[in-house]
Amino acid sequence: MRCLFIIIFIVGCARLQAQNQQPPFAVRYISGYLTDNDSFQISSFIKKHRFHPAPNYELVVTDTAAYIHAYQKERERNENPLGSVFRSHNLYIDFRLKKEFRQSQPWNAGRYQVEATYRAQQFDLLKDSMVILGYTCYKAVPVNKTQAGQTHFWYAPALPYAVSMYGFTGLPGLVLAQETWSHHIRSVIIAERIEPETRKLIKPKKGTPIGALEFERLLSDLRTNFYLRSLY
Repeated sequence: MRCLFIIIFIVGCARLQAQNQQPPFAVRYISGYLTDNDSFQISSFIKKHRFHPAPNYELVVTDTAAYIHAYQKERERNENPLGSVFRSHNLYIDFRLKKEFRQSQPWNAGRYQVEATYRAQQFDLLKDSMVILGYTCYKAVPVNKTQAGQTHFWYAPALPYAVSMYGFTGLPGLVLAQETWSHHIRSVIIAERIEPETRKLIKPKKGTPIGALEFERLLSDLRTNFYLRSLY
């Protein structure tokens, strides 16, 4: 009976600690595939697939900023300060300026840092819930879902930061998991751990500064040139 009390006490303390997580902290996410009937269990991930899953990444949150760190190897997580190197898809979010700065290297045609004012996305908020790392998460479905695929986000209201790996969401909580169905394939990204952060976080400086609209024109030109080259 005493052992059972100790176990319940330890579990209760772990959940209380999770619910009281204060910034700065880092959330580590891993990705994989599940069958339609599998629950959100990392141990059930199907690692081998003809398509590559999304990269593993971490999301670092402070009082004034957040940083998406799409590391490829474990040793790359040791960079300090965070934001000091260029890595495509890394994203810095400034809560005070309400701006995003994403590093991108499209088709190896130069390195850019794309600046954009972030906007809240539109979601249908559902009552479906599940617990991830001690946090109660609720399902949100993007309003502009397409016929080709569907994505569900699971956000934790106890972590009041409206961000995900895609940037600012406007959701009333941090996204701890997402699942996407596309062409009968179910890909999943889920938080593996949340821990206090000690690394310094800075706004990235590497990459040619460019505005979002100008970057879209650049991408359009690159696609056109790629298509024209493919004709010859």
